Amino acid sequence: MANEKDSKEQIASLIEAAKSGDSNAQYNLGSMYYYGDEIEQDMAEAFKWLKLSADQNDPLSQYLLGDMYRLGEGVEKNYDEALKLYKASVEAGLPYAMYNIGEMYLDGNGVEPDLEEAFKWFESAAEEGDEMAQFNIGKMYYFGEGIEQNVAEAFKWVKLSAEQNFPPAQNKLGDMYRLGEGVEVNFDEAFKLYKASAEKGFLPAMRNIGQMYELGYGVEQDLEEAYKWYGPAAEIGDSIAQFNIGRMCYSREGIENDNAEAFKWFKLSADQNYPPAQCLLGDIYRFGDGVEVDYDEALKLYKASAENGFSHAMCNVGEMYFYGYGVEPDLEEAYKWFKAASIGGDKVADFNLGIMYLEGIGVPANKEEALRLLRLAAENGYEDAAEKLKELGETLEG
Repeated sequence: MANEKDSKEQIASLIEAAKSGDSNAQYNLGSMYYYGDEIEQDMAEAFKWLKLSADQNDPLSQYLLGDMYRLGEGVEKNYDEALKLYKASVEAGLPYAMYNIGEMYLDGNGVEPDLEEAFKWFESAAEEGDEMAQFNIGKMYYFGEGIEQNVAEAFKWVKLSAEQNFPPAQNKLGDMYRLGEGVEVNFDEAFKLYKASAEKGFLPAMRNIGQMYELGYGVEQDLEEAYKWYGPAAEIGDSIAQFNIGRMCYSREGIENDNAEAFKWFKLSADQNYPPAQCLLGDIYRFGDGVEVDYDEALKLYKASAENGFSHAMCNVGEMYFYGYGVEPDLEEAYKWFKAASIGGDKVADFNLGIMYLEGIGVPANKEEALRLLRLAAENGYEDAAEKLKELGETLEG
């Protein structure tokens, strides 16, 4: 009871100081209302006190008030006002707002999107030790956004952020160790980083641990353990983990085959527009695996996946038009989709085009082009293409 009484007296004293114009007291009171710290959360009261303090050029109040304008908390969203307050906060010597300014230039909130300007602000914040800015700088170097691509620099900045225990950076650094980007491949280090990130609840890291167990990278291959790690990420909504669980259920990898369970996870992933899930769910409807055959639904899913750039879905759309599944047979349309899939590197599409050229189906017969495509499909591991070459008395080398 004494502590509660002391707390009430301290808050009353703080209110009196804030009312008398003390900018520090106004900031403390405003932030307490903002976070609901020892007082009931009230965004309108938070805004009132933070604005009074910010009007006296208190940098912490300018920063937090900028957040309120940017996010529309306790006041109508106003990016211009947010940017002005963030810049005032930086000019007053508070580095935290540099990151937020970078985000506004990156996303084009209240300003024209400007990657170079975003990079400049992130760099300033990163040099002050801001782990989120360090991570963003790393990503921009990695993808060559706003700065010339430099994977070594990307590794440096992502590592600095990861050393501050920022989960997305730990996960990305794990990717770089796993793939050997800017550093030698090191599965043990990758696994360790994924584990650290996952322990903080970062979904992509949980999924990556599942993949490490599934493929046996840095750990003994363990499909049950893979399924266990995919599970939490899938339950919380990670579309790739949902797809991976569906795939394991569908293909009997490590767990009992369950088409109904596979369908559930594929649908959840496909509903988030994950292209491989859209494509495999299309297969389920096309072949009637655990559901009634539905060519219309299959074609719709294949096209959605294809529009998201998934080349095998393009091939499947071509097959629907080639065979007339749910549509009138249309060889010209089939050829168009097979061609698009082939350009995307799909080996089944290469095979299908090869057969069309070999037999003159929908296109003028062209044995030379047919053999080129069949060899390409065979080189990429498509057994039907290798068998067809053997049947024709042709070798893989030509």
